[in-house]
Parts: sequence; structure tokens; C-alpha cells
Amino acid sequence: MLPSLSKVTKTFRKKLASPQDSCGREIPTARSGKKKAWWACGQALQTFEQDIQEDLDAALLNKGLGYADIYARLYMIGNRPETATPIIMICCTSQSVRSEAESSIRNSGMLKKYPEFGLGASSLPLEQRSPAVALGADGDADVQVPETAMSQLVERPYAATSQDPKLGRRIFTISQDGRLY
Repeated sequence: MLPSLSKVTKTFRKKLASPQDSCGREIPTARSGKKKAWWACGQALQTFEQDIQEDLDAALLNKGLGYADIYARLYMIGNRPETATPIIMICCTSQSVRSEAESSIRNSGMLKKYPEFGLGASSLPLEQRSPAVALGADGDADVQVPETAMSQLVERPYAATSQDPKLGRRIFTISQDGRLY
């Protein structure tokens, strides 16, 4: 369940023109309650990438939120594509960091220029069903993957733990010879 979604959607003054044009593929998730979620595309994504994301990233990096990894994702959320709203979702597994980041963005007033966008928070991105498994502290390590573990690796997402605050996580892929890179 998205804890702050109901609070966000009640405060909109302006609707996005043709929200269905900004709805991409539907995201299969149960964490959006009764509402559906879609990948953002079109005008909503363009506005987010060109006008909002740089300020959002700077605000989160400058906040000094400790060593937590934070994702900032844009989704279209609503009952139908025609009534969906672009929601900037702050995702972090640390509840205190997530709440602090969300309230920092709300209090900054940065989104007042974009009243058609909402802000929400979730422990994980909507497309991710479970937390990623940390393999190590450095993505440059030359790690051999035992053949018996290969089937488990293909089934689960993996990410590196970070020493510094980061937006997103480095995702590892497995080469043909069983090495992570």
C-alpha cells in the first residue's frame, strides 16, 4: 500500500492534459491499493526528465540522508489511464530516510511549479517485488559465481551496497562464464 498516495491526490489543482498519452505499460503490483500503476511516458516523462529530476536529485543529495539508497521514480497512478496522475515516488527501504526525503521535497515547494505532479513514498519501487540481495560493497570486484548458485542468481535481483548516498543502485549482470559485472 502506498501510504501517502491518498494525501497527495486530494491536493491537486490542475490535471495533466491527456493523461492516457503518458501511460505506458501497466505495472503488475498490489502495493498501489485499488489503483493501477503504469510506467510514465510521453509528456509526463518528458517534463519529469527535463524540468524536475535535476532539482529533485540535487535536493535529495544535498539533504545528507545518511547511507541509504534512494530511488526517485515516475509512475502514472489511477483507476484508469484517462484519470491517471503522474506521481513521483520516493523509494527507500529505510522508513526514516524515506519520510525525511518526502517531507523535505514537500516543504521545499519545488513541485508547486508542477501542480499536475504528485509525490508519494514507498519502501520499494512498484515494479520490484522484494528487496535486492546485496552481494558486496564494490561492483568492480572480480567475483566467481559457483555453478550451483547460478539458478538462484538468475531468479533474484542483485545490487551493490553503497558507502555513500546514491540515487538508485548499481545492478550486476552475470556473464556467460559466471562472473558478475
